[in-house]
Amino acid sequence: MTRRPSRTPPDFRNASQQERILNMLEHNTNQTVASTSASRIRFAPHSEIIIKGVSYTEALSDEAFCVLRRVDNPDVLEKFTYVELNDLVAQGLLTEERGAFDLSKQALKIGPNVRLSDLKPEVAELVHFRQFICDEFLKMEAAHETSRSDAALEQAIAILHGKWSTLLAQRAPGTRFSSQQTKGSFGIPRPSTVRRWLQKYEAANFNVMALCPMKHKCGNRSDRLHPDVRALLRDGAWEYASLLKPTMDKVYGKFVEHFDGLNEARAEKGLPALPLPSKAAMRAEIRKLAPYHVDAGRHGVPFAKKKYAYIQGKHDPEWPLQVVEMDEWQVSLQSLLKGDPV
Repeated sequence: MTRRPSRTPPDFRNASQQERILNMLEHNTNQTVASTSASRIRFAPHSEIIIKGVSYTEALSDEAFCVLRRVDNPDVLEKFTYVELNDLVAQGLLTEERGAFDLSKQALKIGPNVRLSDLKPEVAELVHFRQFICDEFLKMEAAHETSRSDAALEQAIAILHGKWSTLLAQRAPGTRFSSQQTKGSFGIPRPSTVRRWLQKYEAANFNVMALCPMKHKCGNRSDRLHPDVRALLRDGAWEYASLLKPTMDKVYGKFVEHFDGLNEARAEKGLPALPLPSKAAMRAEIRKLAPYHVDAGRHGVPFAKKKYAYIQGKHDPEWPLQVVEMDEWQVSLQSLLKGDPV
């Protein structure tokens, strides 16, 4: 996959570059007739235009041509007729990502498909805390009750932190939490920290995801293994969940046989051989399997159902609505009808 360049809004204020663009259009005025047979494509503001994996942004356009600037090398300008652009769209080689260079969307830095419900409970609770502080402070600021100076912020934060603690006590009295962060108990933030939250929150048009911390996204999440090797590892891991109850050594030995076949097929195509993963990689892949499915495969479904019976929320569900708990209340019909005029 082509690595996407950093999303830095290009600078269009260079006068010499504007002159170069205009010269490119004027030099091709006699070719206008050739491009009028195709409809004009109008790109949205702040869009990223991706052509064959290369990122562009629109520099200038007229009725005949469109000049695009490469994002990875802003000095490179390329001219396209609308016939060429329409052909690229028809072939699926041109895509437009609207708002990619919009500063308000860049402030989120988390991706358009991530929602608050997708976050871990402790991270979501932290976002709720930050949103509460920001929303309540903005209300106080609008009522001219405070300002963004350090002294005023420190006083307002102390008041708002007390309100948050009161809300926690009213929201879940007597509830037991696995951690302080899940409970929602956070320390009093500094004025500079809250000022930074407010800047992000306002820049993102008050989108709550702008307040999401980035610590949970740290680290290299790219797979070091080839996709074909990873697929073989996953298939081999499922061999462990068998009624024959194979050991990890036997599962790894069978995986090696399939891996040799993969390299032989690659050699026939003139591709280089892939390195063999270690036994530890197979062990790690097996441990990724759901324990219920492993025990169901090795010991039978009745055994797994009995072992993983959901008692008092001991086990975490693997997908939404896998476990639905309903409260029951046994009461006589006379109690319900007591005082009813009917």
